[in-house]
Amino acid sequence: MKSEFLKLKKADFWKGLVVSVLSAAVTALYTAVTSAVDFASFNWQSVILSAAGGFIAYITKNLFTNSDGETFKSENSSKP
Repeated sequence: MKSEFLKLKKADFWKGLVVSVLSAAVTALYTAVTSAVDFASFNWQSVILSAAGGFIAYITKNLFTNSDGETFKSENSSKP
């Protein structure tokens, strides 16, 4: 069962953490490939900001989605 509107489960946190790690990895890889910079002289601030942004976006999306997958609708308004 999915989380209710304005509630999160532990699984939401862990999935958000996975999203943040993946977004950081993609950002680091993209930056390294496009600028041909090695990882020793790398600007890690953009990678960390990307990870934080991915985590916050995922958690916010799950917080405002009800168990039926409808965004910004409470549990009561989604039932007929």
